[in-house]
Amino acid sequence: MSDAPHAEYFSTDFGHGRDYEPHDIAALVRACGRFLAEIGGEEAANRGMTAYLTSLGEQIRSEDAWAEDFDESMPMDWPIGRVFMALNAYAHRGIATGRSKTPEEHEAFLEETLATAAGFMARAPLRAWEMENTDLENTFRLAQARWALDHDEPIEPAALAIFGGISEGRLRNLMSGANRAMTPVEGKIPAKEALDWLKGRDSFHPSVWRTQGAYRDRDTPPVEEIVEDRVWFVPAAQDGTIFHPGLERDGRFSVGAKGAEKQFPTFDEALDHLQRLALPAWRRPNPNGNWGIVRAVSWTRMTHHEMTEHVDRFRSSFTRN
Repeated sequence: MSDAPHAEYFSTDFGHGRDYEPHDIAALVRACGRFLAEIGGEEAANRGMTAYLTSLGEQIRSEDAWAEDFDESMPMDWPIGRVFMALNAYAHRGIATGRSKTPEEHEAFLEETLATAAGFMARAPLRAWEMENTDLENTFRLAQARWALDHDEPIEPAALAIFGGISEGRLRNLMSGANRAMTPVEGKIPAKEALDWLKGRDSFHPSVWRTQGAYRDRDTPPVEEIVEDRVWFVPAAQDGTIFHPGLERDGRFSVGAKGAEKQFPTFDEALDHLQRLALPAWRRPNPNGNWGIVRAVSWTRMTHHEMTEHVDRFRSSFTRN
């Protein structure tokens, strides 16, 4: 079974709700810089943070401008960013995005991802640095809850409410009274009752990792059925988003690393330039509508039909927001 529909919708829907973890990772880095400044002074902290971010591929104009020059989309390419991208795909879509292929390998990948995220969340000083109700916490909580459901373990009411697209208060009403829809056990909802209720909720996507096959596999029709008038090979970023015709801004496409960007009037010209770059990068809007640079981690084949559908979903997602 292919996971292509889930992968496609994950890549276009990512970040249009309570699930843009790179913003929180960036906030942690900025807070870390401020904390270091308290310890050793602002000059030393700026020098250290600039060196740190530069080593990760950031283009920083000057040491005292590192916090402003720091692109909030960049953490997606970092090790912990990749962990939370994988966790996001699992939490919201029930897919495994590793290089695993079998159900057993997917399960091991997801278990390791959850363990890595748990260690990070235990050490991250979110409260000390006044970061409340973050997307990092939300994604981690939902991933833990989905893991519980996938392994016949009870789930927290707060997570079940998010999966079901209702408030926690309304869910708790369903847990009480003579006509209760669920019977909590020690404050949690048994997995079977939770899954039975979620079957009627459009907001919930059942887990598919046990049947998905390799991530990004596509169901390929027989050769004689393939008739395409146009095919592109386009760069894909860490979050699964691609360079596409919908990224035109003020009549132009912006490609290249920060400080070395070039503008092109057409998608094909911009794509041709991207294909020649050693490290392809391009600008695209984040969920808040701010245009930032992302870097390619792979290339993907897109037919004319697939590209048209992708652009339509991209535009509709920003229309909703």
